[in-house]
Parts: sequence; C-alpha cells; structure tokens
Amino acid sequence: MPRGLGFPRNREGAGSGSHDEEVDVDSRVRSLFADVPGRVRIQLVGSRQRGDATALSDWDFRLEAPDCGRLAGDLPGLVVGLKALGALWDPLSRRAVYMVVLRGAIKVDFFPGDEERPLRLPWDPASDRLCDIDAHFWDWTLWLGGKTLGSRATLVASELAKMFGFLLEPLGADRVPASIGEAVQLYGAARDRHEIQQGVHVSRQLGDQVRAALARHGLV
Repeated sequence: MPRGLGFPRNREGAGSGSHDEEVDVDSRVRSLFADVPGRVRIQLVGSRQRGDATALSDWDFRLEAPDCGRLAGDLPGLVVGLKALGALWDPLSRRAVYMVVLRGAIKVDFFPGDEERPLRLPWDPASDRLCDIDAHFWDWTLWLGGKTLGSRATLVASELAKMFGFLLEPLGADRVPASIGEAVQLYGAARDRHEIQQGVHVSRQLGDQVRAALARHGLV
C-alpha cells in the first residue's frame, strides 16, 4: 500500500486506524469538494467513525448539500481527483452509493444525502462493459474481505450466493463460491474467457491490488 495515504496497513483487528490516519483520509476527501458551489457537509460514518473497523473495512462518507440530487450527478466527475482504480454506482443498493477503490486496495463509499437510484438487473457480459463488471467484482470482494476479518461469516456466505446470481453466473461460473478465494478463481477464469471471446482486455491493476490486500490477511 502506498505510504502517506493515511490508511491502516497489515492489521487484522478492529479499530486499527489511528486518529492521524483518519484525519489524513478526511482531508483528502474534503479537498475534492473545496470548490463545489454551495456548502457540502462531509461526515465520516460507519465502522471507521465508530472505531470498530478492520484493516480492510471501507471508508464511508455521507455528503449533505443544498441540492443532493445535483451533487449525486456531479460525483463521478468530482472524485476523479482521487485517481481511483475502479469506480461505479452500487448497482445493488436503492440508496445512492458511489463506490471507489483507490491504490492500495482502499475502498471509499460516498452517500449523497438520501438520494436513491434504481436497482439494476444482473450483469450481462454481452451488453455491459467488462471493465464495469471488473470494478464491481473487486469492490465487492474487498468489502467481503473486511466483513470476513470482522467475523461476519453468515453475511459473507449470503453475499457470495448473491454475487453468484448477480455477477458470476452471468459470466458462466458453474457454482456458488464457498470462499472469497474461490470467488476470485471463478471470476478470473470467467473474465479471461470473455476477454478472448470479445477481443478486449481488462486492466489487471485493480484486481492485482485487491488480491494482494486479501493475501496479506490469508483470504486468498
């Protein structure tokens, strides 16, 4: 993980982030909205705010503005400054959540007020871009890594079943993965097949960094 980003490294326990780390993350996020017209209130929420995060937990920021709808529309452009390796709206959440994964396998989620978005159908590799599917898979897998370190085995199992129906099965996987490691194997094989069929290439940078983060904690 790059130094100076202000995120905990190689720690599996809860509450691993120091106050200095949290301030650094907060300052990076706040800098994105410094020049946005109108006042944007940024609040760290979730496990990082509560102090019970694991080393792989995401960083959740609630955003409030006079016009949250407009803010939501502007979010993809605003977060470009973070130079994310992957970014997309959560396709499985009615509440609008813009998810990004930064270098070092750092997951940050933005919640623009109480805005909502329609749920989408499962991914279709014939019509959806493989790079978007790839971003969702690795974001989801990193999130599952955080839940695994937090001893949320029942949740992880249910999410792996959901991942199969929404993403892996449409790609051609033949079974529900029993672990994060198996999900990574199934996805990699399916993605490779579709790359050959479609004559495209998906960057491995995001996947390599998420895999490395998971491997540091024995999850792959």
